[in-house]
Amino acid sequence: MVEDVPRRAGPFTGTGALVSYPFTFRVVEAIDLEVFRVPSGGTEAELTLNSSFLVTLNADQDGDPGGEVQYAVAGVATALPTGDTLRI
Repeated sequence: MVEDVPRRAGPFTGTGALVSYPFTFRVVEAIDLEVFRVPSGGTEAELTLNSSFLVTLNADQDGDPGGEVQYAVAGVATALPTGDTLRI
């Protein structure tokens, strides 16, 4: 039996600066990630790959699992607004 254990990174708090948010768990494809944003004082929303978040996976997921996520607007890397949170 294969155990299904959710992996998580964050929450990361936006600073208004363009940054990448790291995760250190194995991912087969970027589409396997779920990324959520909570606006300051707002409701959590799931983001959409290549539209509202971008992913760079480490090349060797067995030896060096993980990668980085960037918040995006219309597919363009953008600073996560100050006070918003992001979790992977």
